[in-house]
Amino acid sequence: MIKFVPAKMEHGYYILGNLRAAEKRTIQKLGLDAPALLEKALANGYPSFTLMIDGEPAAIFGGTSETMLGEGRLWMLTTPLILQHTVPLLRASRTFVHWMYEHYGPVIGMVDAEFDASKRW
Repeated sequence: MIKFVPAKMEHGYYILGNLRAAEKRTIQKLGLDAPALLEKALANGYPSFTLMIDGEPAAIFGGTSETMLGEGRLWMLTTPLILQHTVPLLRASRTFVHWMYEHYGPVIGMVDAEFDASKRW
């Protein structure tokens, strides 16, 4: 069964431990403290969600704003499990992007240029 639930830090820890290889490379390449950034992202006041597939966290996503202009910036972390369920994730993320635009104005998404799947999204 596929469902979206409000994101929790425990979901994030699970996903960080099961990231797709390209996402691991991006985090390592940039020298990010992924758990600390995720904790900050989940506490920033924007809604965030976890895609659960048969009770297992498969992706976590949300938004943030770093400027006074209020534009929304998207973030997402995924496990290999989403490869079997890309359509529900893409539909939900499209809905989320539209919601962010309606509530916060321009929406900005950044991806690692080496991660082809993210570029297509």
